[in-house]
Amino acid sequence: MRLSSGPRDSAGGGGGGSSARGATPSAAEGGGGQTRVKEIRDFEFPKQVAESGKTGVLLLVEFYGPRCPASLFMMDFYDKLSLRHPKQLFCRLNVRDNEELCYAAVIEYLPTFIYYMGGQEIDREVGTDKKRVENKLKKHKAELPDAGGGIGGV
Repeated sequence: MRLSSGPRDSAGGGGGGSSARGATPSAAEGGGGQTRVKEIRDFEFPKQVAESGKTGVLLLVEFYGPRCPASLFMMDFYDKLSLRHPKQLFCRLNVRDNEELCYAAVIEYLPTFIYYMGGQEIDREVGTDKKRVENKLKKHKAELPDAGGGIGGV
């Protein structure tokens, strides 16, 4: 989904329908499913990136729109991906609530997945190709200093 005048989801700026998943999808915030994904805000973002650099793990951040069909389609997959890779960090950032950060990160389409290693962006994937999102995670995980395991080698 292309973002036109700033980070927006498919519902645009006006009223419109509601999502079955709601605006806060993570389990910790009432989404219902099991997940290791942490919903973050713009002020927490630098800390998460820095933490990934200090701990030597891969950080994957999902930029999503709460009413964007493509973003909603990927949420369950992303939650399950976080469970399959327990030693890596997974965060989710709502573009509606974090517009300035999304401009700075050049988020143009939703969903956007950005991979961070050593405190730096190393890759990104845009869209709903689940296989590509997971394959990039596996590829970059294998590039970690301890040969892909993250904390504890898993």
